[in-house]
Amino acid sequence: MKKVSLIILSLSIGVAGIVYYQWQQFTNLPEWYTQQAQASPNLINFKNPEEVKEAKIQLEGKIDAYLVSQENQPTVEKSKNDSPFNTQPIIGSANAGQTFDPDSVAINLDATEFNTLVVSNLVENARSSPLLDSAEGFKTTIKNGAIEAGVVLNISQIPTDQLAADERTAFNKAIQTFPFMENRQVYLAVEGKPSLEQGTLKFDDSTKVKVGNLSMTLSELSQKLGIPQEQLQQKIKLELSLGRLKINDIKFEGDRALIRGAVQENL
Repeated sequence: MKKVSLIILSLSIGVAGIVYYQWQQFTNLPEWYTQQAQASPNLINFKNPEEVKEAKIQLEGKIDAYLVSQENQPTVEKSKNDSPFNTQPIIGSANAGQTFDPDSVAINLDATEFNTLVVSNLVENARSSPLLDSAEGFKTTIKNGAIEAGVVLNISQIPTDQLAADERTAFNKAIQTFPFMENRQVYLAVEGKPSLEQGTLKFDDSTKVKVGNLSMTLSELSQKLGIPQEQLQQKIKLELSLGRLKINDIKFEGDRALIRGAVQENL
């Protein structure tokens, strides 16, 4: 009997350890949020409209200055790196050694610049979103040719009565599926290699969703929540605009975003 009791106790401790580990993984917050001053000194406070606006103006200003310089100098020399960004390939490298073509411009953004692009467009496209109001941090990172766009949400601050019907249904199902999230700060993110379709950044079926430190595919999340995968994909797309440059294509290589677009007339 004593041996049986010890076995049961050992199993109980083991199960408790597994549950605790999973709970820790699910509730883990990213370093860029918990140690903002050290880990992300240039992180934009997306809840500060003036800060977001200023960051967007600076990014678009650098790009516009480059476009103007190229428009005034028809030939782009291969050896000259006049990029206003901290890049290896120069901005406009697609036009190197050719007459400047405003319909085929290449822009190379680092992770900080791409985060500015995403944050400014996210804030602009979701001005009246109750979910955005409850968010406490947002950051997009690029690594190994893929991006991770994540947000720290304070679940207790989400005004469920202000959510649209489908959003409220999804929220309730999420709490039922992951009860540990209730009344906590939670990190939610999407990981993948999105593509651009008609000016909108879209994620494909290989995209993963992160809750804390744990990842699952969109298909797995769809099954857990009982929500069609297509509906989930609709929720994670984002329209992108970049000043005078109309974005036609975007690729991710290493820790950079390679953007191709066409110059528009002054807006």
